[in-house]
Amino acid sequence: MLSKLNVLVNQIFHHDILLQSPMNLRQLSIKIKHSTMLEMKRLLSPMTCLTHLTLHIDYVRNDMTDGNAWIPLLKKLVVFKFLFYVSSLEKINLDSFRTQFWLVEKKWYVTYDRWSESYSSLLYTNPYCGQYWTRSSHITGRLVTESTGLEPTTCPHVNCLFIQNISQINDVPWTRFTRLDYLALEQNLNTVFEHIATRLDLSYITNFSFNQSDIETPSNDFVRILHSLPQLRSLRLPVSILHVLFDRKWSKIIDLDIMSNYRFPSEPLISIQIDSFWRSFTRLETMIFCRECIQDVARLFDNRAMTLSIVMIRHFGNLNDCDPQLITREWLEKNTKLRQFDYFCNDIRIVSMWI
Repeated sequence: MLSKLNVLVNQIFHHDILLQSPMNLRQLSIKIKHSTMLEMKRLLSPMTCLTHLTLHIDYVRNDMTDGNAWIPLLKKLVVFKFLFYVSSLEKINLDSFRTQFWLVEKKWYVTYDRWSESYSSLLYTNPYCGQYWTRSSHITGRLVTESTGLEPTTCPHVNCLFIQNISQINDVPWTRFTRLDYLALEQNLNTVFEHIATRLDLSYITNFSFNQSDIETPSNDFVRILHSLPQLRSLRLPVSILHVLFDRKWSKIIDLDIMSNYRFPSEPLISIQIDSFWRSFTRLETMIFCRECIQDVARLFDNRAMTLSIVMIRHFGNLNDCDPQLITREWLEKNTKLRQFDYFCNDIRIVSMWI
């Protein structure tokens, strides 16, 4: 008898076909791109045994932000969590979430984060139930927070923080984040990182991503930043930045993702650099890279660290004569020393290998 279900779908209804769930379902978690209140009623009304419900919806209409409209669907619930992304200039009135039902009977509190002069806002139960917190780079307004509860808004489940540009750093609710392990930055690395370091405990960061090909930070400063993350195990960097890490020991890094921001990167790893790469990353277990980032793939595999066990290679979706060669199993067997390995290439030309 199914009692718990986690679902990730684009939409609950398609051509009047309902996402069917057993009537005796007790716990339901749904992550979808959009929904309306009518769709929620059609989905939840038959589930008379439901006691736990979590909703993560990327786009909602105004009817979904009316607390009174939710009451008939929630009376039997013990736990209700939601995170709604709202795109509207119209301000949400939280009075419908300040009723006897929400505050006294259920003790469910709702927080509303909106950016002034922007279409974007968040409506969610407190504590915040999402796993990451980000802000669109197109938002320029000031963050304004309103809550129906007296307790501060917290984000105990957030482990990923994305900062896209320097204008956002003064508009991040730093005190909410206590369990971050993944930090992703895109611009003004030195300034943004120093700002973050004074507000967050970085000793828990195990994953770091910097997605900017033309780094303006001196190489020594970049190395210093990485060394200031004592638990760092995973890196995601463009190939143009990877060069500055050579001839140093990064034995704690076990996962590496080498990105390419351009169709033809100006500085792929050439054959002579492969040895420097492996002298620097001696304990890699997982490696992901774009095919155009590595000039000599055969040398990369033949000189690899013995700890390497998982490899993923990204290719362009439609290869032509100007693109780097597709890495096939036959090519690997002919051009490398690899013999015993598992190989799979999906429809979008992402190669997965288990060595």
